[in-house]
Amino acid sequence: MFQLQTPSGTVTVQPTEPDTTGAVVYRLTGAVSGSVHVTISHHPHQWDQFTTVRVSLGSVHDLCTKPAEPLPRIRGRAYTGHVTNFPAEDYQPAEWREQWLYGPTGAPAPRQAAQTLTVVMRACGDHYRSRSDLSKLREQARRQQTPKLVEWLRDMISGRDREEAASIAGAARDRAQGRAYTAAWWTVARWWLSTQDPMLLLLLADGHGTFAHQARVRPQMAALMEDSAREVRRRGDHYRGELEGLTRPRAGAAAGK
Repeated sequence: MFQLQTPSGTVTVQPTEPDTTGAVVYRLTGAVSGSVHVTISHHPHQWDQFTTVRVSLGSVHDLCTKPAEPLPRIRGRAYTGHVTNFPAEDYQPAEWREQWLYGPTGAPAPRQAAQTLTVVMRACGDHYRSRSDLSKLREQARRQQTPKLVEWLRDMISGRDREEAASIAGAARDRAQGRAYTAAWWTVARWWLSTQDPMLLLLLADGHGTFAHQARVRPQMAALMEDSAREVRRRGDHYRGELEGLTRPRAGAAAGK
């Protein structure tokens, strides 16, 4: 148990024992009543890395299935929201991000309430992160959240594969059309050389939609489609790496059970 001094007054915080998902509920009394739910979550850009601490007001993590805990209340008003703490990376220190705090009507929480809740949420998150059994809680969270993450990743990989195939097919179609327009332009050019028909000059001009224009633009469009296919492939490979990381047997994971 510990106490916090907040803009709304003193708040007493009582952590519960961790549940089987690796989460801890912090019971609040005093200036704030209700609960805060804290657990480990996947990194938003690397789903096989469980390095993010997520703090929710009352409600649990999106990937948890247990009933929501009572929402925190300040002077009788309930509030919802969450904050996440990402690990230090790219020369940036660990910091709290993604703060969303809303009142009972869905409007942003008033300034004092938001400041109070921020103090409470960050304190609970820091307390959780300093636990000696954090590595065990991380493995519990990984086991609980992995099935849904694997399902989502497989869907995203399938979508990227379809998108890549469509881009490759589109690039091939544009290149084929570019060659066809080029061949047509040269055919008209040979006709003009043999007939000197001024009407053929209209077909040889470089205006929008003409043979010359299409012969030049279609390969450019194909190159853009190929760039798109490579980017989609890069994202798909990233998802495949995350999926492999989630499904690969983990050394020492059994010891954390």
